[in-house]
Formats: sequence, structure tokens, C-alpha cells
Amino acid sequence: MIFELIIGTLTFLCFISAALLTAVIRRYVDPDKVKAHNDIRSLFLHDLLPREALTADGQRLWLVRNICFVGAMICVSIIVIYKQIWK
Repeated sequence: MIFELIIGTLTFLCFISAALLTAVIRRYVDPDKVKAHNDIRSLFLHDLLPREALTADGQRLWLVRNICFVGAMICVSIIVIYKQIWK
């Protein structure tokens, strides 16, 4: 019971922090890097700009966001495996 509570809480926190970091990353775009890019139109095909167009702080946040997503996926995998073993 406690294990399920801990893994569920960790999954929730990872997903929420990754979603919030996704919103915050948009503030760390480096205009000089965007202007220097060869194909500016391709940069704006997606909601998030690629990591290369971000400042140093933005790149760190990008990495932390990806780590949060990986942590959430690991927690979901643990939940699925746990449910398969104990049922």
C-alpha cells in the first residue's frame, strides 16, 4: 500500500513538473540563435523550439524536463510491472 502511494505520488509529481517546465522553457529562447539559424521557418513548425535555439539556462531546463518525463515513464513501468506480478 505504501509502495503504491509513493510510486503514484512520484509519477504525478514528475508529470506535473515536466508540464510546468514545458511552459517555462518558452521564456528562454535566444533571439540571436534563432536569427542565425539557416531555416527559420522549420524552427516554428512545432510548439517548442529545438534545444539549440535556447539559452544556457533554457537548455538546462530542457534537460530537467526530459529527466522528469523519463522518471514518469519509469514510474509508470514500475506500476504496470507491479500490477502484473501481484495480480
